Amino acid sequence: MEFFYHARDRSGRIYTGTLEAGTINDAARLLRGRGLYITGLTARKVRHVGHGGKVAMLYIERMLSLVKAQMPLASAAAFVASKEKDPACRESYSRIAEELSHGGNLASAMEHEGYFPKIVCGAVRAGEESGSLGEVLERLHGYLKSEEKLRESLKTAMLYPCLLLGMAVISALFMLLFVLPAFSSLFTSLSVPVPWITRALLSAADMASRWWPLLLFVIVILVVSVKLASRYDRVAVRLGSAMLHMPLAGTFFRHAGCLEMMGTLGILYRSGAMPGESLEAAAGVVRNRYLSRLLSDASSEVTKGRWLSDIMAGHAGDFPAFAIGLVAAGEESGRLDEMFDVVCNECRQRMDTASGRMEAASEPLMVLVLGVVVGAMVLSIVLPLLDAVTSI
Repeated sequence: MEFFYHARDRSGRIYTGTLEAGTINDAARLLRGRGLYITGLTARKVRHVGHGGKVAMLYIERMLSLVKAQMPLASAAAFVASKEKDPACRESYSRIAEELSHGGNLASAMEHEGYFPKIVCGAVRAGEESGSLGEVLERLHGYLKSEEKLRESLKTAMLYPCLLLGMAVISALFMLLFVLPAFSSLFTSLSVPVPWITRALLSAADMASRWWPLLLFVIVILVVSVKLASRYDRVAVRLGSAMLHMPLAGTFFRHAGCLEMMGTLGILYRSGAMPGESLEAAAGVVRNRYLSRLLSDASSEVTKGRWLSDIMAGHAGDFPAFAIGLVAAGEESGRLDEMFDVVCNECRQRMDTASGRMEAASEPLMVLVLGVVVGAMVLSIVLPLLDAVTSI
């Protein structure tokens, strides 16, 4: 179990941090064994404060305006907590303010809450250590806003195809479960040969009406199985790689992953973090598990002196070609942080283009699928009726 602590030594120096222990008494015993006087000790709890990224963006935005106004950090945190209306957020912000008032630092206080992204805590820590917290908060605010826009663009890109697919499924189920069974007795009374497509759909409708609880159970099991399987690192990595190489959509996902990666590295580089540490932190932020694995492996290589552009060139199919060239130019010129911004801007533009193409291509494709499904249903009804009319 993990515990957060505030403590002082004999000289009055303040210590804050986390430690692992079986119980709170064991944690207290460990701290006293270090010669520390405990002023606060709590077990880590999961915070439920909504979407962590959005909450972090709003908190950074409010703290930024107060830090720019030269308000002391502890006072600024207390002021933000007092003005928060959401009870869960207000409680969380109050804990941060209390930790700052006891001499703690902002990065540790954020980490203790458990919902601030790693990049936010890492950048804030680098800003506090370098004395440039205001600049770091400003860059973080811009980064988090761009991340929120990226998240919304991903949702928008997938919304329209999913809606069309859902309409196709609902239409097929409606006709299969309600329309076709109504014609079954009519087809029997007509005493005409029933086409194979009608027989197949009638059999499917009969099976669905009789065994729908079992079918629903199987579907739920499949969905849960896929969700659980995606939690395994090997499966998630393969899924991430497959997403990058999908027809049409792969271009969008490659640029989205590159944007996340370069945006994270840019904010950490400017905050003064070391290259290897920046890559390791970025690996924890990027949503695509395949790219996250690449960044994690690259962190040790970069620490040994290898260039990031060389590593990216070894996986040329996973990154946009222009990104590899710009990163190489940044490493050559010593202006890598500026090139990260250039790559991010280019990725945003190309994502918009790819999103438009996906939407333009998905519309006729889904309409075609919907037409085929509904057309098959209509034919299964019309063909027996036509046979009956011609046999009269």
